[in-house]
Amino acid sequence: MMKKLFALLSSLLICSYLFAQGGVDFQHLTYSEALKKAKAENKLVFVDCYTTWCGPCKHMTEVVFPQAKAGEFFNPRFVCVKFDMEKGEGKELVTKLGVPAYPTFVIVRPDGTVQHRIVGGGDLDDFIERVQLGLNEKTNLLYLTERYNSGKMKKAELAVYYRVLNDAYDSKMAEKVLGELKEKMSKKDRVKAEFWSLFEMGNCTPGSDDFNFILANYPALAKNVGKEKVDKFIFDNYSNVLVRYISGLTLKNTPDVVTLKKEIEGLQIAQKDQLLNACVIAGLVQEKNADKVVELMEEQAESMVIDDFVNFFIAQYSLKEKMTKEMYNRMLTVAEKLNAKVEDGDQKKYLVTVIDILKKKAHVGVYFEDLTFEQALEKAKLNRQMVFVDCYTSWCGPCKYMTSKIFPQEKMGDYLNRFICVKYDMEKGEGPELAKRYQVKAYPTFVAINPAEEILMTKVGGSGSGSGFIGSIDRLIDPDKTPERMKQRYESGERTADLISAYAGLKMEEVYKNRQPDMTKKDEAFKMVQDYFDGLKDKERLAEENLFIYTSYTESPADAIARYMIANRDKFAPVIKNDISDRIKELYKMDVLNYLTARVSFNQQQYDIVKKGVMDLGLNKDDYYTTAFRFIESYGKGDMDAFMTLCEKEYDQLNDDYKSSLMYSFADVFANADEAVKKRAAKFIRHSFLDMDATMIMFVAQQLMQIGRAHV
Repeated sequence: MMKKLFALLSSLLICSYLFAQGGVDFQHLTYSEALKKAKAENKLVFVDCYTTWCGPCKHMTEVVFPQAKAGEFFNPRFVCVKFDMEKGEGKELVTKLGVPAYPTFVIVRPDGTVQHRIVGGGDLDDFIERVQLGLNEKTNLLYLTERYNSGKMKKAELAVYYRVLNDAYDSKMAEKVLGELKEKMSKKDRVKAEFWSLFEMGNCTPGSDDFNFILANYPALAKNVGKEKVDKFIFDNYSNVLVRYISGLTLKNTPDVVTLKKEIEGLQIAQKDQLLNACVIAGLVQEKNADKVVELMEEQAESMVIDDFVNFFIAQYSLKEKMTKEMYNRMLTVAEKLNAKVEDGDQKKYLVTVIDILKKKAHVGVYFEDLTFEQALEKAKLNRQMVFVDCYTSWCGPCKYMTSKIFPQEKMGDYLNRFICVKYDMEKGEGPELAKRYQVKAYPTFVAINPAEEILMTKVGGSGSGSGFIGSIDRLIDPDKTPERMKQRYESGERTADLISAYAGLKMEEVYKNRQPDMTKKDEAFKMVQDYFDGLKDKERLAEENLFIYTSYTESPADAIARYMIANRDKFAPVIKNDISDRIKELYKMDVLNYLTARVSFNQQQYDIVKKGVMDLGLNKDDYYTTAFRFIESYGKGDMDAFMTLCEKEYDQLNDDYKSSLMYSFADVFANADEAVKKRAAKFIRHSFLDMDATMIMFVAQQLMQIGRAHV
């Protein structure tokens, strides 16, 4: 089982794994041409019956058939062809070949007689074994059916026929044959090698009667079937159940982890310790103890084998709500140690992919990879991911803001790290060619490209918030979030968090779409969110999916929604509590800034409420607001001469955020001051230039001009 599990995980993580050349040679022939060629070459015809939407079909095409070993087996024996069963000739072959499901693989004789049929794919070794049954003159479906109809079939033949019927997806006939076989079988028969396949094909899992029979008759089965084969079967079945528990599933009609552990302790198989370790991991997953899982992984790092690592890696998905960046870093360290000592090529490819995943999970913010554009495209094709390209220049202010303020945000990383993220200076290296290739004419520009190198979206300009940027990207990529489609969904009565977040976000983007802001769009967005919020139950209001309401549609602690958020701050889902806390801090900070910079008229009663909220919530740590309060209260008294004196004495005591905000707003603050105070304000600004960077000087100079040329 673990071998199969590892193969599955590898295919899921590595996806379109590039095997060596020399896979199965599927020839571009009609069905009749394939039969003629098979006759001329004394071969059989192997037909792959697939559809474009079938996942297992794609797995066989992309992972199994390209392998050199597959080519070595199939090419000398068959003329291989494949047909889409929903197009062209495939529509006729569905009936002719008796195709019941997808994928179906049919072995046909040159005269058109169907010799064997296999439904479903799998890993290569298992699949070849199934095909070999179809090649054998006494185990293929055609021969066994004729033999059964003659009424001369013995018990051993019935067992083989049952297996072949299962392979052919003929469940009705398989059930009939199995019933006949069981009537003829004794207890002694059940431990014979020729009947072992009945356990392999049946619902023989821990807790079932058949599995308990195996455990009770282990010595006889080990002797007759082979200890290695029986041990592997027992190990695989226990592993299968434990992996599902490790995946966080709740299983019915299956022993619990404690019971499984007791059964495993009594086993006589070589890999017992590995199963017991899986029991421990499964138990920790059920306890939601992520820290202990990581700790156990570290303890076993030196002696760890790949199968144990796979269990730990699965566990972190089950415990993602409990996992931290620090924990992912610890797992990354173990993965890198294991990768350094494994020699198996497939294991290394798997670990390289896992390491890449863990690096992204451990990284705070967007994980931009140091890749050439062609390398990024190649990786995208291999992993079936999209490429996200940040097209910037060194002199672009909004580019710098995105780099320093937006991309480092954790939520940005959580969203964009599903892409392969790269960034290029459009004026250096391969940048100019990319700018031409994707028609980049303004900065920053962001481009998303799928593995087929098709442009999914182009977005010009950044965003003032991480949530806003995520929403804008999502709307451009998701076809279900086009303006027309969202309007249709909304008008039809859909009220999901995903829709409201996207549709309201679109309207907010339209506010500043033109030179003159359209505030009616903002009103529409806020009303849409308010209506949605009013229709929610308390449990829904506190859920993770509705975080956007609080982070994007609150503007002041006095807002109705903000008041609800503050009052219920300790009741939100654990995964978003930090976001809620940060938003509350941000709202109070914005209100304080509004008073400090005269963006709102001073109102003693309202100001007192804001100040009380800051103090009651413990937001004035390290006296963050103390000096700002003193400035606001001085300004509120209306004595601009006294306020200017305070600026001259205590401006340097303000934190950097408040210093820069006040400086940017000096003209508004002193708009109604007398000429003498304005002159002092102008002098104060000029003396402050020495401590400013070039960008700030540019903006503050504008304030200076507004105060009055006479004072410059």
